[in-house]
Amino acid sequence: DVPLLRGPRDAMQALSGVVGRRPYAPPTAAATTPDVADLVVGARGALPEHESALILERFGVPFAARRRATTPEEAAAAAGELGSPVVVKVDGAAHKAREGGVVLGLMSPEDAAAAARRLGGVVLVARQVEPGAEVLCGMTRDPDFGPILAVGRGGVAVEEHDRVALSSAPLNRPVADRLAAEAGVADPHGVVAETLVAIAECALANPSIDSIEVNPLIVSHSATTAVDALVVVSN
Repeated sequence: DVPLLRGPRDAMQALSGVVGRRPYAPPTAAATTPDVADLVVGARGALPEHESALILERFGVPFAARRRATTPEEAAAAAGELGSPVVVKVDGAAHKAREGGVVLGLMSPEDAAAAARRLGGVVLVARQVEPGAEVLCGMTRDPDFGPILAVGRGGVAVEEHDRVALSSAPLNRPVADRLAAEAGVADPHGVVAETLVAIAECALANPSIDSIEVNPLIVSHSATTAVDALVVVSN
């Protein structure tokens, strides 16, 4: 179980990483770990956005208020309940915006119903948050090192950004704050760091979860809110 470094380049990078490693500070244990067995046990592969967000909400990640709708009439009722403006989007696993599965700026229940009818199938109706900087927080489970946390600029062009900070789990709030700073991510409300800690806790408590992505967190003037999430469970 010892990683093999093939060649001097990888060895020097590994040694550099050890020299520059952040001081270790054990995280404070949570009083209780949220139970998400009802959402994870028996699930396979990428979960719909609604269930992915439900898992992370139990660990304290703040999401925009939303309702699931199976018909245009339910979408209209949800929009009336949430208040305008709302977003209507396909309740799928990933890449909804790129594939035309997100309709923004809907100002009435009638607009929400029309968008749901056009998208078809099950949709989410969510309160649209004020614009701001977009941040990605995520986790990938490495077979050797366990959960690896990542933070960087997010949104639909996340693959184009190369400034991403990484850390193994567990991590505490001070380390999460430093990760956000290393990635060049502003965190005026502390929610980005809190989301990293929550994702790490969720990953450690649920080894069947292969990966987690919150993309984006919208960092606006008044608040930081998650508007999309993806949780992938082992097959």
